[in-house]
Amino acid sequence: NHTTVTRFILLGLTDQADQKQLLFAIFLMIYAVTLVGNLGMIELIRASSALHTPMYFLLSVLSFLDICNSSVFTPRLLISFLTTDHDYQLSPPQMTPGELASATGNHTPVTQFILLGFSSYADLQELLFVVFLLIYAMTLIGNLGMMALIFADARLHSPMYFFLSVLSFLDICYSSVVTPKLLVNFLASDKTISFEGCVVQLTFFVVHVTAESFLLASMAYDRFVAICQPLHYGSVMTKETCVQLVATSYAFGAANSAIQTGNVFALPFCGPNQVTHYFCDIPPLLRLACSNTATAGVVLYIFSALVTLLPAAVILTSYSLVLVTIGKMRSAAGREKALSTCASHFLAIAIFYGTVVFTYVQPHGSSDDTNGQIVSVFYTIIIPMLNPFIYSLRNKEVKDALQRKLQVSIFPC
Repeated sequence: NHTTVTRFILLGLTDQADQKQLLFAIFLMIYAVTLVGNLGMIELIRASSALHTPMYFLLSVLSFLDICNSSVFTPRLLISFLTTDHDYQLSPPQMTPGELASATGNHTPVTQFILLGFSSYADLQELLFVVFLLIYAMTLIGNLGMMALIFADARLHSPMYFFLSVLSFLDICYSSVVTPKLLVNFLASDKTISFEGCVVQLTFFVVHVTAESFLLASMAYDRFVAICQPLHYGSVMTKETCVQLVATSYAFGAANSAIQTGNVFALPFCGPNQVTHYFCDIPPLLRLACSNTATAGVVLYIFSALVTLLPAAVILTSYSLVLVTIGKMRSAAGREKALSTCASHFLAIAIFYGTVVFTYVQPHGSSDDTNGQIVSVFYTIIIPMLNPFIYSLRNKEVKDALQRKLQVSIFPC
């Protein structure tokens, strides 16, 4: 046999499917820590003039080489944990509706999608409309109220509350991308959305959700500097730094949106157009594509994991150092104040990341449609409503500011 080899099969570490998912999670976390640690070291050396010496220059080069060396093979290893092209299968995998349409010769291009979310509850449509309308109204009132309160009260003009006002803005944005169309579909018999409208909805949704993920990391870093380095807080968390962190969050959001949206709509859609969701989300759209979506599913998995785990690594590192510092405080009042400012943020983080990870950071096609919709309701509709209450009820400064404004409004004299 003198056939020329044109490719190699990487057998990897194991062929056991359950072990692959565990190994994927472990190596992805290691890779995320590698990127965060080495990029952080490079940025720290660049930003601090006290570290501009030959020793730290070489250390920054070492960090750069570590990133390059790890990035040469780790992404390919992560992909191999999720793809099954080299596995022997006794039976063919179940075809998605899009692949089935393509196999039967249906190549009619899709011009619109039908959003089937909650359509199985036909007798509850009006009740669901009222419930979600009330939630959306509370979302707008709560977040707009939070933004107005922070803007109007000079005592809240600090980096922490600047980030909180941006968080309220993001909550309004990505909730408004999804909820109005959902409310219309509860009452309308025509539940369609145009192909272009679907692209726009997904684009803006991913931008704002990704930006919120990185903004939460910025808020954790702010608490780290405030509690662990209080004497340097004013010089580190300047207005320019805060604006740069918000701009960086949006930059990551735009980049991830371009990748994820392009990843989905570069696929052909030729027949099935019933989206088993209440908005144009990536997993249900991939099931309608008329070609193999294994690669697209891996792209979704990896980039969703990165935009979740990179901020999560910053958050965990920041709060680990914060807890160590709080534990060393001698004043009980100081410990209580520090914990009160962090508790609300940590609760919001836990709810947000828990639901996002359940929805996106799992093998493509493994989630149940009904469970996926229910979980999506939490981070697209419920969390934007809860955040203002979480931060106001758990934060003494916000409650005091609100009380002052109410007293001025009710008793102006």
